[in-house]
Amino acid sequence: MDSLLFRHGCKETTLFRKLFYSGPPLETLYREYAQQHRIDKQAAVQAVDEISINASTDKVWEVLADVNSWASSNPIFSNVRFQSGIAVGAKGSFRLNGFPIKVTFAVVDPGHELSWVGEALWTKAIDRLVLEPTPDGSTSLRLNRSNQDWYTRLATPK
Repeated sequence: MDSLLFRHGCKETTLFRKLFYSGPPLETLYREYAQQHRIDKQAAVQAVDEISINASTDKVWEVLADVNSWASSNPIFSNVRFQSGIAVGAKGSFRLNGFPIKVTFAVVDPGHELSWVGEALWTKAIDRLVLEPTPDGSTSLRLNRSNQDWYTRLATPK
């Protein structure tokens, strides 16, 4: 019986590699991706989401920078624990929709960007939160994310 992997030659092999792409080591994601203001463009999942917030970038930054209030200001966060406030290299953990995540802040640019690398079980991710003022005085908040794991690839609808 033909192997699904090799039945059609290179095409399935390429699909197999993409499906099981584990990405660079976490330290490389931290240093060469997140600290360089980028996500992993070869990751199984890449997402961009953007919202407009009717507040100045300074006010939005205050909320983002107060890691101890994340759980009270956004119900998807719980058990937020950081060794210190936000600073490049600061480590912490939280639960996102109940899923435990360990993170290290990679970029802390007050009023402009908060980025981190995170890991949880089989998942490695980069999250970039980028703030931009808009002409009307509100803030555009953009989330760029990349995840390297086989489960997310299987669970993500096409």
